[in-house]
Amino acid sequence: MDDVHPDVLVRPNHDAKVSVWAHAADIGEGVETQAHCHPDHGQLMHIYSGVMRVDTSSGSFVIPPERAVWVPAGVMHASAYPRAVKFRTLYLNTSFYEHLPQDCGVVQVTPLLRELIKVMMRRPQHYMRDSETGRLADVIADQICALPAATLSLQVSMAQGHRGLEEFCQQVREAPALAPSIDGAARGLAMSVRSFERHFKKATGQNYRVWCAQVKMLGALELLASGLRVSEISHQLGYEGASGFIQQFKSTFGTTPGQYYRNVLKGEKP
Repeated sequence: MDDVHPDVLVRPNHDAKVSVWAHAADIGEGVETQAHCHPDHGQLMHIYSGVMRVDTSSGSFVIPPERAVWVPAGVMHASAYPRAVKFRTLYLNTSFYEHLPQDCGVVQVTPLLRELIKVMMRRPQHYMRDSETGRLADVIADQICALPAATLSLQVSMAQGHRGLEEFCQQVREAPALAPSIDGAARGLAMSVRSFERHFKKATGQNYRVWCAQVKMLGALELLASGLRVSEISHQLGYEGASGFIQQFKSTFGTTPGQYYRNVLKGEKP
């Protein structure tokens, strides 16, 4: 792996008394991690290439290159990589930083932070707090606290507090093309439509139709990253034709699937 210090290739040592620990890895296509958390460290998950999905109890996030997801300390999360990625992550020790963001979210990685991450990846991971690397870590923490929310990002909330709805939402998440109508969903959970709508909104914070549309858009980002054609993606997501899929995608992200692939996933200039 080019341009990284051997220390960052080692799995993070969360017992080390350092403020920020950097880690780099090349992760293969199709890899998934089990749900876990870092009790004393917030994590900035960033990639240089490919795409990843991060699932938490509050929602699922899709992260293309030049974006990152912030996961606060103690938050359970799992990740999936539908395409090979160059993974770069930072773990921030909360005993050093009490002002870190408390909510998960996709953020835009600024040019300054991108360069700071690259520098941190080239440094040994055992350092004194008052060293040059320690001061660099403090700047990184300040930058993370000021990161803007990313455009062209999507979060899909998952149901909480209702076991039947949680299982139903997971099924739709895994096969969005098979999402039933609201009548079918209510019938499958032995509810009236009105009761289903009420419980669903309480559990997810969204109405069912909006949530299903967002689940499909989440899947679209992953399928785009895998290199599938628009017509194939629209079919896999259950759209009757490509035009309906393109219209929904543009309504959600403000750009067409083709433009998103070229400008965001491949990094071409508009």
